Amino acid sequence: MHSRAAPDGRPWGCKIRSLYRHVKQVVGDRSGTRRRGYRKWRLAGIFRAMLDEIIGKLEAEVERLQYELTVELPDRIRAAVELGDLRENADYKSALERQQFVQARLNQLTARLRELSNIDVSSIPRDRVGFGSWVKVRNIGSGDEHEYTIVAGDFMDLDAGHISLASPLARGLLGAREGDQVEVSLPAGPRTFKIEQLRTLPSMLDEKA
Repeated sequence: MHSRAAPDGRPWGCKIRSLYRHVKQVVGDRSGTRRRGYRKWRLAGIFRAMLDEIIGKLEAEVERLQYELTVELPDRIRAAVELGDLRENADYKSALERQQFVQARLNQLTARLRELSNIDVSSIPRDRVGFGSWVKVRNIGSGDEHEYTIVAGDFMDLDAGHISLASPLARGLLGAREGDQVEVSLPAGPRTFKIEQLRTLPSMLDEKA
């Protein structure tokens, strides 16, 4: 009894087994791509959730401070005024100082909320400095090298080399590519830095995927 062969002369059993292996490989590759895509989406979602958590905490603090500024402190000031001579009134001075502090803190929180609300993890560039980027920079003037990670101010860890997205240094580095030289206006004066190495948040998500 002769085994039936395919048109190319190979037994049909070999052809089917070869086709099966090919299909399995293709399906497996596609499945892996879907898994990698899911992990990237999930990691991006984690970063977004972290930002949302910060925003929620800041909004709660804003609400509490606004109540203190508009209700509690006016009551304290009125009560202190009723005591008489304001020049020697410690309660009055304390309430005014607290009022100034609360107003300054509210201004700071409002600016921070505006900054965080503008962060879109999905639109962060892959090849330019942005939120979440790790950069190694060289000070052209002194030759010193430093490594920084650009984060939201509420997650800053100075020992880990974190700098706030709102800091003068981070603002000066934003948008730069690896190899670029940028002039940054710092409180101590302008400085020129070269971006020696750059790892952006999207590239790090790819590495973890």
